[in-house]
Amino acid sequence: MITTIIRKPNFIWKVLLFLLILARFAFVGKGFFAFPDEWRFTESVEAVKALVSFDTTDFWQHIFKTQGRPADAFLKLIPAAVIYCAHHFFGTLLYSEFAASVMFLFNFSIYLLLLRTYFNLFKTLLNNEHLAWFGVVIYSCLTLSFISLRHSDPYDSSQLFFVWILVQICRSNFTLKSAFHYGFVAFFAYLVYPGNILLYGIIAVFYGFTVYRKLNFKTAFFHVSTYGLGSLSLLLLTELASRFCGMSFLRESLWLSTSILQGSFSEAYTFIFKYFLEVESVLGIALLMGFFCGSIVLLIKQIPILHKEKILALLLISVAFFLFYASASFFLEKVVWYARLLKQFVPILLVVALLPLSLLSKKWQNSSLTFFSLLALISFALSWKEYRTVNYPRDLLFAQLQQHGKTAIQTTTEFKNFIPFYAQQPTKNASYTLVNFGIVFPYRELSDYRVYRPKSNETLVLDVPDCTAFKAYQFEGYNMEERANIDKQTPRLKIYRLNLEAKKATAK
Repeated sequence: MITTIIRKPNFIWKVLLFLLILARFAFVGKGFFAFPDEWRFTESVEAVKALVSFDTTDFWQHIFKTQGRPADAFLKLIPAAVIYCAHHFFGTLLYSEFAASVMFLFNFSIYLLLLRTYFNLFKTLLNNEHLAWFGVVIYSCLTLSFISLRHSDPYDSSQLFFVWILVQICRSNFTLKSAFHYGFVAFFAYLVYPGNILLYGIIAVFYGFTVYRKLNFKTAFFHVSTYGLGSLSLLLLTELASRFCGMSFLRESLWLSTSILQGSFSEAYTFIFKYFLEVESVLGIALLMGFFCGSIVLLIKQIPILHKEKILALLLISVAFFLFYASASFFLEKVVWYARLLKQFVPILLVVALLPLSLLSKKWQNSSLTFFSLLALISFALSWKEYRTVNYPRDLLFAQLQQHGKTAIQTTTEFKNFIPFYAQQPTKNASYTLVNFGIVFPYRELSDYRVYRPKSNETLVLDVPDCTAFKAYQFEGYNMEERANIDKQTPRLKIYRLNLEAKKATAK
């Protein structure tokens, strides 16, 4: 048995990947609609209703009410249709464990397709199937690979299309027809999530460079122009569709480009390192070290890698776009980094980090892969254990409303800058007091924190940390000071129950 496994090392990676995939099912049923951005999904549900009523104008209006993400609204029609049918035939609510499970399965499907495209990218550029399997195992151990599974986020869907285009370019599939298709699909990926504009630019420049090196400058110019024409055609179709329902995609996009400001300008050049150190932990440190080693090898050493020039070009282009964005943040204060934006650089980061392993002798390569696999699995196990038990205020709030009804609940908070998910003033019928069920933003002044003092007739029945205690969520719009404050004073979700005897006595 052991001999068989050694002779077929890919078998080990396949087994590990299968276990990592299965482990994700522990995340089902929680976190749906946890954050404000996720409410765009309701537009897809409304669009399905409009389709059922044959109201095309209303359909397009809901598609374009998603703040620059019409393609995401299109893709989300699939889970929205399932949820709508369940509601129509069985009375299932939009916000329910069933709906959360449907969204999870949709995201899970995207994740599986993304694994396949990552495998193809690694295998194409490194020309090593063994390392390609190892690469997708490492990717699956990263927190950023599973954090969107619970939410109606567009980030992985967008990246799926971009990485697919990258694979086709690396395989040297160059025709004017394919150039048009690449440009069309790339802009569709941008319409899924406009935040991936950097990846759109990276791929466009990389495509032009690759065609130029394989053919000539004139041909590359025509290919890049055709690529741009593919994107332009979809842009025009999108704008026409938005105008049809009395809106403007371009006007909305220009406004959104000025809204990426919830974070820290001072972390422009260090945010990516802090994320991998604080969120991905030892695996993040290993990847950064591998990336630096791979970059040095690419720059100063002649190596027998079939696609060395492509990897180096992709690295330099990505670094240039990263520095451009970071400079716009640090000097101009026009944009900031979020963890979701870092996903654009994960493909090249992983490729470059894997590169040094491909140059080792078979003995050292096997030892290194074994060591890094154990490191990755330990890192994943720790993140998995913590993420599985994350508490979302909206989930707990919904459960209380379902169980006790609105009139039995009153809400309050211990923080000044607080956005409640449900605001209910005290009433004589209230039996439960919910504390901190919402979002604290901005999270800057701990001096304004005032602990809730329960009444003598109230009993604490729940006291758990809010989802922002999970470090990865802190890198989505919170700056350094706010992240430090969350670590010092994590919001806690508390539920107090009024003593029934005391309540009856008060009523008399």
